[in-house]
Parts: sequence; C-alpha cells; structure tokens
Amino acid sequence: MIKTCYNCIHFCATLCDPEDPTYHIHNWCKCRQALIDSFVLADRYEYKSTYCDDLETGDAFCYLFEAKEKPMFPDEWFEKNRKKNLENRISEEEWLT
Repeated sequence: MIKTCYNCIHFCATLCDPEDPTYHIHNWCKCRQALIDSFVLADRYEYKSTYCDDLETGDAFCYLFEAKEKPMFPDEWFEKNRKKNLENRISEEEWLT
C-alpha cells in the first residue's frame, strides 16, 4: 500500500457540516486539523493538458500516516497517475519555444 493521504485513516476527502450540508471542505486532515495542499509537487511543473494532483499520484504523504484497513485506491492507480504527469510535462525546450 502506498503511504499517501488517500490511504491514511486521518484523511477526509469531504468534511461536511451536519447543520449546514451545503458547507463542506475537501482534503481535510483530521490529525493536523488542516486542509491538505494537494498541488505542492504537481504545480512545480508546466503541463500540456490536465494533470493529477499530489493526492492522485500518491506523492502526498507525511510522518503522521496511519494505514486504513482497506486502501482507497490500488497502488497501480497512483502509479498510472504519476506516469501520466511525467509524460504530460512540458520539457524545457518546449517551454522556451
């Protein structure tokens, strides 16, 4: 299992307010009591088209990780998204032209 937010017991994909269901927060860490910035690594590069965030590539992880009993996605899903990002990056030569 890839040790990433999606597979961590502290991760909450959508945190809803029971008193106001229209109010919700995405990518919340219950342990840190904070939002997870899901584009720290992904946004360091330029891409030709849409790209996956750090949660989708499995690059979002921290020392507070505790494994869920059942992973949210299989390891292959994260690896496929990481490969997609690598193939989709604009090279330095492309960027300069």
